[in-house]
Amino acid sequence: MKIVVANSKGGSGKSTLVLALADMLPYVQVIDLDTQGTITVGACYTKRHLPVSEEEATAKYIIYDTPPYHGEELRSYFDTADLVLIPVKVSYPDLLAVKAVVDDLRAVKMANKGVIVYNEVRKPHNKTYHEVKALLSSNYKDIKKATTELSNLVGFARILAEAVHGQAKQEILSLIKELNILL
Repeated sequence: MKIVVANSKGGSGKSTLVLALADMLPYVQVIDLDTQGTITVGACYTKRHLPVSEEEATAKYIIYDTPPYHGEELRSYFDTADLVLIPVKVSYPDLLAVKAVVDDLRAVKMANKGVIVYNEVRKPHNKTYHEVKALLSSNYKDIKKATTELSNLVGFARILAEAVHGQAKQEILSLIKELNILL
């Protein structure tokens, strides 16, 4: 299964989501397409999820970490993806950044493969949270929205140093179950 994690905005949680999924799914390989190389650099220190090239990828689950911008090459990854996860902080800057990814998914007729994953959700929910979620729902009806929300937890904040753990691990397991990717 090929899972592409994409958002045209940096800091949306793409690398964090890739690593958390890689920690929880069996037989995973990661491909780091991000020019910042967050996963590649982190793996130099931790030896966890050392990225492979597309030619080397043979695992049951191949997870792609994409750059914090969109371009024509990203569309080619959407074409062959089984699932495109779009991590989004529930904020106005992230709301604006989602448009480019959704437009690309629609252009290659892959909107049905896209899933918005709400990331770094803080409680209590404020007015912006409710406004942004309403705008995402009304403007992207053809894109699924995960009901599992990922919180602003230490288990995610430390993902470059150690495997996802605690409540963060439970949230990732819930997301995996919801997405039905652990077969």
